[in-house]
Amino acid sequence: MTDDTGLLEVVNEQLSAISFVHDYIEFQFNEKIIRSFTCPILRYGAREIRYPENGSRDDLCSLIGCTANYVTILADEEIKLGFSNNKELIIPLTNADEGLLEAMHYVPGHNRPIEVW
Repeated sequence: MTDDTGLLEVVNEQLSAISFVHDYIEFQFNEKIIRSFTCPILRYGAREIRYPENGSRDDLCSLIGCTANYVTILADEEIKLGFSNNKELIIPLTNADEGLLEAMHYVPGHNRPIEVW
């Protein structure tokens, strides 16, 4: 789904909220939502922290208010979002340990079709 994705719409958008739900996390860019069913990774400098490690919620919340500078899609592997605070959010698209059928949803806005990864 790399050719026809609307996911690139989050570039230059500010992350407005993060919601930690029972079995997923939502990254909200106002009406646009990235919903991760896999364990996201936050990378900055030499540090890499994977949710739900200790301190990972606070680290992920440090992205709130930052602007997405880029989106990189590595087909069937991961999606990377770079932010204005020089941190990179990585959403794995595969996780054999959990046996997930869907790794991520992109919700582009109200009454618009959801993209499933």
